[in-house]
Amino acid sequence: MTNQVAIELKKYPVTMGLIILSCLVSLMTWFGSVESTLIWFVYDRDAILHGQVWRLITPIFLHFPAIGIIFAHLAFNMIWLYQFGYLIERCDSSKWLLIIVVISGIVSNAAQAFVSPYVLFGGMSGVVYALLGYLFLLKKLDPYYLGRVPDNIIYFLIGFMVIATLGVFGAIANTAHIVGFIVGLLFAAVRHFARADSR
Repeated sequence: MTNQVAIELKKYPVTMGLIILSCLVSLMTWFGSVESTLIWFVYDRDAILHGQVWRLITPIFLHFPAIGIIFAHLAFNMIWLYQFGYLIERCDSSKWLLIIVVISGIVSNAAQAFVSPYVLFGGMSGVVYALLGYLFLLKKLDPYYLGRVPDNIIYFLIGFMVIATLGVFGAIANTAHIVGFIVGLLFAAVRHFARADSR
């Protein structure tokens, strides 16, 4: 098992690194219940303005209990992060994936904080939806792109995003999901048209 993780880490360093960091932070904060460590990862506008710029991105590593199961939120996000992350890392590059992750994480966190300034939030979902949006649009724009996700998975997750806005799943960072998805679409468009211009 350890050897397999090492192999995956070497092949897909960004994807596996994000999964490892998410798991470590979730354990360090015990899924949001250990306040002494939690406070160092949450989005805090005043702290950011005073130089704690890591808070722009660190909420993506926080995960909280969901549907009564302590690790459900983490497991859900890590499954899709792996599925989408390794495709982009394999078909584009580790650097390109990292750029998408950092920008979508910062933008989706900022959007969620703007809409819900006094609500604690966290999770990799905004990034996951950015990766989904990226792969979804590239599938439409570029028939030769190898990172193809089955339609049933795409529409299941888009459907989940839409239904979640109705509040049926409880407290969910819907703004982060939607904004992340849009960021992913923009990255796909930039990639496609930049490559088209270079031909």
